[in-house]
Amino acid sequence: MATQLLDVDPRTLHVPPSRISGADPFKLHRQIAMFGSSTIGMPTPWVYRGTDGELQLYNGVTRVTRIAKLSPGTLIRVEVVGDLAAPVGHLERLSELTPDVRFGQLIANLSYLAVGPTNEAIWDMEDDQLLAAIQKHIVDLSNRSVNVA
Repeated sequence: MATQLLDVDPRTLHVPPSRISGADPFKLHRQIAMFGSSTIGMPTPWVYRGTDGELQLYNGVTRVTRIAKLSPGTLIRVEVVGDLAAPVGHLERLSELTPDVRFGQLIANLSYLAVGPTNEAIWDMEDDQLLAAIQKHIVDLSNRSVNVA
């Protein structure tokens, strides 16, 4: 895949699993002191595109966090360096739609949607079944919130 440059809102980018806690506070403080909200001369962060079209950072978590915090709404240029074989934003979207459900409960419920309400469901479901259940649940919950409003 040839690389692609995109201008995106940094608040829409997902952190990689290795940086789930976000930017390193020390590095963020240092960058804010040195560069403030400026993007001038900032190296282009690399991202991967998930199967859901969402973008996940590969590098530049601290730079992206600095711009997102100090200049909300400012677009930054990112370089899409590849595609991932999985979605990136589905669990975050599900968490937004079900704020009162704990993560473990959510996974158990999704296993029932994926393979049926059995004691073994959580052990027996395959990744593709879980992904299909997540996608269907997002659609169902999104339709429900539209109908309620």
